[in-house]
Amino acid sequence: MLTATIVVADTHELFAQGLRHLLEAKPGLSVIDLVNDGFAALETCRQRPPHLLMIDAMIGGLDAMEVCRQLRRYSSPTRVLVTMPHTQYELTAQAMKCGAQGVVLKSINLDKLYTVIESILAGEKFFPSELTHSRGRYVSEEAPSEPNTPYSRLTARERTVFKLLAEGHSVKQVASHLELKPKTVDVHKTNLMRKLDVHDRSELIHFAFREGLIDAASGLNAF
Repeated sequence: MLTATIVVADTHELFAQGLRHLLEAKPGLSVIDLVNDGFAALETCRQRPPHLLMIDAMIGGLDAMEVCRQLRRYSSPTRVLVTMPHTQYELTAQAMKCGAQGVVLKSINLDKLYTVIESILAGEKFFPSELTHSRGRYVSEEAPSEPNTPYSRLTARERTVFKLLAEGHSVKQVASHLELKPKTVDVHKTNLMRKLDVHDRSELIHFAFREGLIDAASGLNAF
């Protein structure tokens, strides 16, 4: 039996360690690395591509959707399964659009998780109806549907810059992480703050926390 390699990317170490133990209890699965931010997840997948990356939708650093986009950009063989603490239709739509192969809630039954992993490794996708059904409409990979909110009007790049700024990264740090010029990041910052109607770093952080885009620990790191 061939062994499928997995990288688990999650901010919460206790959850990641527990998930590792459960995954390795299944014959044919091997967790080769645990990482706690998106930058480390991307670097690991570039250096030693696993068959599967399980990444928390709310992970710190480079956000999960940007990790998916960059893996797809570099034609990585790694397949991506996004994990969520609770139902988030908007993030599910983004995951579908960014190239992830599936989305599951962290409360998923273990046997069901094994089945999902096996199907994704076999080349299938898994986006259950309970995560894609919103207000009587379904999101789709071709045309993801998400509520018309200030945040939904941000571009993919603006969302990434927004999250990094909300987590406390400086403009120069964001530019370095994303391989952009600081002036370009400044333009994104100006545009996203205008679209969100926020006027300083404090308002930006509160907006991110209120919308569930960063956790409390990330918000505190920004001060």
